[in-house]
Amino acid sequence: MKIKKPIFNEDFLQKKTVTIDSTITIEKANIEGLLLDNLKIKELKIEQCLISELSLSSSILKEFSVTDSVLEKANFSGIESDENYIERSEFIKSRFQGTQFVNSIIKDVLFDKSKCISLSLRFAKIENVIFKDCDLSDSDFLGSILKNAFFINCNLTNSQFSKTKLNNVFLSSSNIENIKIDKNVFENVTVDTSQALYLSSLFGLKIED
Repeated sequence: MKIKKPIFNEDFLQKKTVTIDSTITIEKANIEGLLLDNLKIKELKIEQCLISELSLSSSILKEFSVTDSVLEKANFSGIESDENYIERSEFIKSRFQGTQFVNSIIKDVLFDKSKCISLSLRFAKIENVIFKDCDLSDSDFLGSILKNAFFINCNLTNSQFSKTKLNNVFLSSSNIENIKIDKNVFENVTVDTSQALYLSSLFGLKIED
């Protein structure tokens, strides 16, 4: 990958003159430390980048996209965004606490060791995604479509999966206490033995030897 400077003016951002009509594109860049907190931005595109310690905390984005990028220690907490497209990217040790990514398209993405407490992915289309060692407690996938989704050693307590279409979803090894999930979806979901017993009790199923 050829590295070049991001194509925006950092002085411009530091003066807080970004407005709702601003469009920011970060392309083929290697960046350490970028603060875009508490801003209103029309569109933010990140393409073919390696970024460490990006912060967009409590910003409002109309459109947000990340493709072919690796983001480490990024902070997306409290973000609200209407249109999100994330593909072929990795988020490592990042924060998505209270993030509103409704109607997202997320494909071929890894979330690793990230805090995703109260992350909302309502009505999202999620395919070929791995959540590994993530805290997804109180997360919301209501009305979403999940295909080939792996939750590895994750905390899914109190998470919402009602009215969610699940196809080839693996929950094994994750904490699913108090998960909200429809009982008619389990032919497409893989769980371990203890999870199966827990879900059986959740739905009032009596097991006798």
